[in-house]
Amino acid sequence: MRTTLHHVSARDYLAYAGLFRERREEWARQQLGTLGADHDLDALAERLAEIAAERPRTRPELLALLGRPKLTLDDRRPWLFWYLLVAKAGLINGPSSSVWRSHTGGGTFVPARSWLGSDGAGGEAAAVHLVRRYLAAFGPATRADVAQWTGLPLRALEPAFARLKLRRLHDELGRELLDLPRAPLPSPETPAPPRFLPRWDSLLLSHDDRRRVLPEEYRKTVIAKNGDVAQTFLVDGFVAGTWTVEQGRVRFEPFAPLPRAARAELGGEAARLEAFIPSGCGV
Repeated sequence: MRTTLHHVSARDYLAYAGLFRERREEWARQQLGTLGADHDLDALAERLAEIAAERPRTRPELLALLGRPKLTLDDRRPWLFWYLLVAKAGLINGPSSSVWRSHTGGGTFVPARSWLGSDGAGGEAAAVHLVRRYLAAFGPATRADVAQWTGLPLRALEPAFARLKLRRLHDELGRELLDLPRAPLPSPETPAPPRFLPRWDSLLLSHDDRRRVLPEEYRKTVIAKNGDVAQTFLVDGFVAGTWTVEQGRVRFEPFAPLPRAARAELGGEAARLEAFIPSGCGV
């Protein structure tokens, strides 16, 4: 969704991948239009899919077989061509892509249709599936929240909002919140237990107004200028500090003094996390 590496089930990919591919093509074409692109992109994309289907190949290998120049940081146009061609060819990361920027030249790519039999659905049906999946994980949420998480414009999602039968609520600011009709809705008095979140956890990136989880005074500490997201822990449902692992032990640093009871609960959660982490691991 954000042009980075993600794990997703084949079922979900087939249900909505086309929606992201359409958006990616639209964006790349707009950008290339300002640079005066005049290449036969359809033919290039078909050729890219053909050679990637032979076996998983790295980006440098694919570009060389296409007769395209290597990608460099000082020239934007080749990158835009690559983004557009990958979308049109329906490429996904191959099995060796679990190691990024390896000495072999990076991860490999293969057409989704070669493995899954399809490039993935688009259009309204894909938007419906995507919105339902988002709300199942993060609802109740606003329309803007869904757009933030998916990276899609609201116009691409509105057909799904209109088609789905959703529970409609309002938050303290009067904003409409949407949720699945049968989703659990716990009492406001339900305690939120402490939780340790990994780097880049979607909870911190899944809302347009991140103050729902991340207090504004801590945002710059948690989310760096380059977009990196720190490992954090939650107290009473809100980010309250960061954590690391040193030789298998969880070390947490609160942003402000914690009540004794909260620190004790956090210590218990840290102990359970340590039992899960391999011995000697550092994170």
